[in-house]
Order: sequence, then C-alpha cells, then structure tokens
Amino acid sequence: MILVDLPVIILTIKALKDKIVIIRRATEKDISGIINLLYQVSKVHYECRPDIFEPDTKKYSANEIKEILEDYSRPIFVAADETGKVACYCFCVIQRNGGGVLKRFKTLYIDDLCVDESLRGKGIGGALLDYATAFAKAEKCHNITLNVWVGNDAAISFYENKGLTPQKIVLEKKL
Repeated sequence: MILVDLPVIILTIKALKDKIVIIRRATEKDISGIINLLYQVSKVHYECRPDIFEPDTKKYSANEIKEILEDYSRPIFVAADETGKVACYCFCVIQRNGGGVLKRFKTLYIDDLCVDESLRGKGIGGALLDYATAFAKAEKCHNITLNVWVGNDAAISFYENKGLTPQKIVLEKKL
C-alpha cells in the first residue's frame, strides 16, 4: 500500500518571535527528541490519572519508534526548529473500519500528540494537527479520531478549538 507523502511545510511562528518551524514526517534522527516529549506527555497522564499511569515512563522505546517509522501506515509527523530540535510530534495510524452494521471507511487515528511544555499555546500543535488533517484528506480518510483523558482540560480545549467533537464516550466505575 502506497500512502501519500506530504511536502515539508516551513512556518514562521509569530508567537515565537518569528522562529522558523519545519513540519515533516519524522526520521530516525528525531527519535531522541520524540522520547523527550513522550516523557512529558506521560507526566501529564500520570498527573491526571495516577491510578492508571506509572510515573516517569514513556509509551514507546527507541526501538519501537524505529519500527513505527518503518511502517508507512503509521506515520509520525514532527514540528522541529531549524536546528532539527523536535518541538512537537503526532503519532498516527491509518485504520480501516466497518463491516457488520458499520459502513466501511478509513480513519486517521491520532495515537499521541505532544507539544514541548515550553512551547504550548504558540500555535505549533495546531499547525501539526492541520498537517495531519491534510494527510488524512489526501488519504481519503472519512475522519480523524483520538482519545483524550478526562481531566486533561488543556488538551480537550485544544482539540475542541481545532474542530474535534466527541464521537463516543467511554464510561467507567472505579472499584
């Protein structure tokens, strides 16, 4: 399966004093920067739900990220400065859904999105989500989906401001 490859996007972020940000597909040289951000998002999840998440962990190892980078149906997009420092990442998965009572359709699932904590609110995450959206449209996806933990109010607000709305709600009863 050949997927669409979007061109590199170069932005000037006014909120960062006209700093140049390059949005592109991640490469192996980005792995250490991605790992730094994985620790940051893990911290947010732990603070939100310490009953579920372990402290000081990360979702993927360097080897797992390398494997994902080799799987074209699981693109990772990054926003990096002109020196290559990763400011934001977006892990994606192309999913094929449907069958039975559901129509068949393709979804871009955002597995994880993190903006460096020092750069949040500057527009980088929004630009990267727009890039992932353009990729999903080029792939002829029906929708974009993601999960966000209740209590992560900043993320919920960010996604709502980018036009995402609830698709379904998962309820729980703690025992």
